[in-house]
Amino acid sequence: MAEPFVLRLATDDDVEEITRLIDETGSWLRDKIGTDQWNRPWPDEAARNARVRDGVARGRTWLLRDGGTLVASVTVEVSGTPGLWTERELRVPAVYLHRLVVDRHYKGMRIGEFLIGRGAQRGLLERPSARELRIDTWSTNDRLHEYYIGLGFSKIHGIRVTEDETPSGQLLSKPIRDVRPCEELAGILHVQEEGGPARAEQAEPAGQL
Repeated sequence: MAEPFVLRLATDDDVEEITRLIDETGSWLRDKIGTDQWNRPWPDEAARNARVRDGVARGRTWLLRDGGTLVASVTVEVSGTPGLWTERELRVPAVYLHRLVVDRHYKGMRIGEFLIGRGAQRGLLERPSARELRIDTWSTNDRLHEYYIGLGFSKIHGIRVTEDETPSGQLLSKPIRDVRPCEELAGILHVQEEGGPARAEQAEPAGQL
């Protein structure tokens, strides 16, 4: 039997690998899809790396590994970015996913879908009242928008233009109660969470819209 994928929190030792995976994915997106997402670190390499390092240091970033290979990463937050999300939107309890990236060699295995489900569950453990799962995406990557729409997300009308001119101005969301539980995919993918199987702890029901 093949060794299981391992899901665990990232550590400082993983930051370089995470940024390398983001850069490799950016090159693939440019060459194969024709989008400018992650073609260069935004606004520069130092600032991008600082964001990645901060998410890791605060215990927000999760990794999926296949032996010694970094397969995927996602950062889970329970507060949104002021200026990107409106004050009214920020008053709605929500879980936010950032920098969801999957090694292209593992394309088609539904790893992104698994991490979306696991991220929603993790966020609900911390913020049980959350009503929505939210993602900000690169404004020009239509293929990525279609991927999320295929998973039940809806576009929030209009591209957000912020003071710092973030390229991730296309927002999407879905009711968090509609996020597919990840246990089935964990079984299909043969995922184990560090310290035990990747099974969700029981969280309180999400609030109603």
